[in-house]
Amino acid sequence: MQDLPAFPCFSDEKLDYIEGLTAQILEEVGMDLRDDLQSLTALKEMGASVQGERVRISFDILKSYINKAPTSFIWRGVSDDKSLTVGKVDGQNTPIFAPMFGAPNVRRWDGYTQFGTYDDYVDLVKLCEEFPKIGTSGYLLCIIHDRTDKTKHLDMADAHLKHSTKPMMGCVINEIALKAVAEEADATTFVAGETKLLHMINTTPPLVAQSNPLKCLREASVLGQASMVSSYMMMGCTSMVTVQETLAQGLAEVMMGVALSQYYQPGVAVMGGIYGVPFSMQSMLPNFGCAETQFVQMGGAQLMDRLGIPGRGDGMLTCSKIHDAQSGYDGIQLMQSSLWSKADLILHSAGWLEKGRVIDMNKFVQDAEMLEQLDQVFY
Repeated sequence: MQDLPAFPCFSDEKLDYIEGLTAQILEEVGMDLRDDLQSLTALKEMGASVQGERVRISFDILKSYINKAPTSFIWRGVSDDKSLTVGKVDGQNTPIFAPMFGAPNVRRWDGYTQFGTYDDYVDLVKLCEEFPKIGTSGYLLCIIHDRTDKTKHLDMADAHLKHSTKPMMGCVINEIALKAVAEEADATTFVAGETKLLHMINTTPPLVAQSNPLKCLREASVLGQASMVSSYMMMGCTSMVTVQETLAQGLAEVMMGVALSQYYQPGVAVMGGIYGVPFSMQSMLPNFGCAETQFVQMGGAQLMDRLGIPGRGDGMLTCSKIHDAQSGYDGIQLMQSSLWSKADLILHSAGWLEKGRVIDMNKFVQDAEMLEQLDQVFY
């Protein structure tokens, strides 16, 4: 197998320009942190100007905290022999392919689409375990509709711990559920350079962080568990329509979250991701498969490298309602961009359909088999 070099989509001059825009956004525009006094207090202690819920802070202050984060970390598996290294070591990385996250519906083997059930969830966890190139069993593979809100977070954790030996992601339903899952997974102790759980912390573009992700970020960091801070932007709707300005906004949002994680627990594992997709003003829906998304993916990975933290990529995303040629073309284009950019963890690598509303079991299998072929080409 060969190890292809990263494809530098943006020159250092362009990246400097984007970071300059980010500094201007952080210092002049600021970001709203909603309904979480502890986050506002933390940022004020870090040196930010706080007016109500609007926070303005210098790029350099945030970067000084981000510098405390590890450049790579070990993601412990349920079985220790399935543990993975997230991030680059001596400039080289092996991408971790993660399954789809968060689908409300499941398309089963017979083609019938239904609300996700616990039995569906167990089947999906077993699929993650079956395919070697799927490095993690993820979490919230689909929304479970036949279990109560009081127990479903633990039901999902139980499925991962019983039916998979691979690393798992953590719960972000709320900070109480997050802690309960961490306790179930024996993941409540900070170990430098390691984590057992990886939590997806999303901002709410443009330039807003909501209360729940802020509280989950704090709880995960205090427990010594990793977070993946991501900005998911719809270009022309929740971000600028242009690529460079979208990257600048996303970088500002990610930096705020990553810096907070290091304030709460210096050295805790953390990674970042920037995703942008053009938004159609006709259908009022995102258009996956566009070239702009690929540019944002590659630029975002370069910016995470400059921050010195592992970077997220995205995989087989598509607008298609069925597993057809369109779904294949859409997905492989973005997946190749993630691989070219040397993204460290590639989310939604298997099963995605219908703009993320469906996880398809047959497509999951074919996507996982495709990952085997891509690995032979890129690594």
